[in-house]
Amino acid sequence: MTLISDGKLELEFKQNKSELKVTLGADKYRLTELAEYELFLSGDEHYLPGKVLKANEDQLTLSYQLPEKALALTEYVKRFDRAAVLRLLPQLYWVVDEQAGLLQPFIAPENLFVIGQRIVVAHRGFKSSVAPFKETAELRVKQFRALVLYLLEPKQDYAKLVNGAGALRHTFAQQLAKATTITALESLVDQQVMTQEQVAQKTLVTVKKTKFQMLKWIAGIGSVISVILLGVTLFWGFYTVPKAEHIVTAQARFLNDNYADTTKELARYSPEHLPQSARYVLAVSYIQLDTLSSQQKKAVLKNISQNSNSNQLNYWIQIGRGQYTEALSLAKNIGDDEYILHAYTKLYTATKNNTTMDGAKKQAELSKYRKQINEYLKKLGGEKNEFEAD
Repeated sequence: MTLISDGKLELEFKQNKSELKVTLGADKYRLTELAEYELFLSGDEHYLPGKVLKANEDQLTLSYQLPEKALALTEYVKRFDRAAVLRLLPQLYWVVDEQAGLLQPFIAPENLFVIGQRIVVAHRGFKSSVAPFKETAELRVKQFRALVLYLLEPKQDYAKLVNGAGALRHTFAQQLAKATTITALESLVDQQVMTQEQVAQKTLVTVKKTKFQMLKWIAGIGSVISVILLGVTLFWGFYTVPKAEHIVTAQARFLNDNYADTTKELARYSPEHLPQSARYVLAVSYIQLDTLSSQQKKAVLKNISQNSNSNQLNYWIQIGRGQYTEALSLAKNIGDDEYILHAYTKLYTATKNNTTMDGAKKQAELSKYRKQINEYLKKLGGEKNEFEAD
């Protein structure tokens, strides 16, 4: 169990891949009023479905079901860049706006989950029956401000931010500190999101303008110099600009869980020629499309982020593109036995399915890969399988 705070209230959380358990002490609920509370645990577009696991005079334990595509907000900020996080901020508005109904969200990053482009809440309070109870406007302002600051700087302690400690010094943080209402904070967030979108758009427009100016300038120059500069301009116009546009489109596809189209958008670019953020979405997309089991994918994705080593991201990109020899080389460079085993398994399967390879060479290759697979299976504590030599 981990103690999670919303800046005022502390609850015990325990999360696994498919479930979040929340435990409340005796002073945080009314046992006689839980029957009514259970009627509001079925889940909807804002709240995850839940149920009461245990309820007595000492303790209340609730279980919330986590959909397979739900990503904890704490994990989202690690995987995505600042622009993606900023675009998500307006989805927090419903969480911090004054609740007209009977439910009160427990406002802490660990209790918020991202599904597509929606933010949903796991644990919620109910009237004066289950904590958190109805929050004051002042506390909600502090929590919203702290959430925004935390999402932009996830190394900060959220609970401390709620209580005014560890405030950040950049201009946006200072503007947030001066806002005293939810409406004022939302307005600042909207401005920041709009500014970010304008910067992104301006970058593309500037690139296109530069391309046009260079083409216009180069048109009046003759001789060898013009040929050289024309080559540079054509590279800029026919490679750099479309590349930027493909990256933006791929990231949009990725955010909608459209992994196949994400890989198609970036298929023409080698990993080395992509920025880290694009490599990340491409690597994750190929992992999602891999033949690994759901459990294996979750285990792999747990160790993948935008801060991952470039070789690690490149490995999954090469695996996804069927470049298994290159992937094997990267796996050996990384020194990860599981990655090496996966690459050898892919090589074995690809060779086995190759109907045009010379028969003798094919058997020799299969024997070589079979031997390596069994060695790495043994290293990893597994058993020999269909790859066992006769």
